[in-house]
Amino acid sequence: MNKNTKESWPSNKAPLPHVKVPWYPIKPMTKLKEASEIIQSNWVEVKSKLSQRWVDFTDRDIAQLRAKAEDLCHLLEKKYLYTKERAEDEIVKFLTEHGWYKKQ
Repeated sequence: MNKNTKESWPSNKAPLPHVKVPWYPIKPMTKLKEASEIIQSNWVEVKSKLSQRWVDFTDRDIAQLRAKAEDLCHLLEKKYLYTKERAEDEIVKFLTEHGWYKKQ
């Protein structure tokens, strides 16, 4: 590549035939996986704070969560009509407020 010319990526060339492009967007689930690990390791404390944060959660709802962030995400979608993205953000915000989730 010449120093005087600028080439922008991606170029106008066709993609390589052996490269498969997925039809769905790829989104890493690291945020939710990390939240699950935090919830599982601090389940007793998290469980006691959930009903304070989200007052519509019943004891039965909390008992059915099985200490998993995915279950909490689905419950937020169901009870509060959050989108999946907003539910994930609310979980991270909740964990951060209580000092369990450290931003990197």
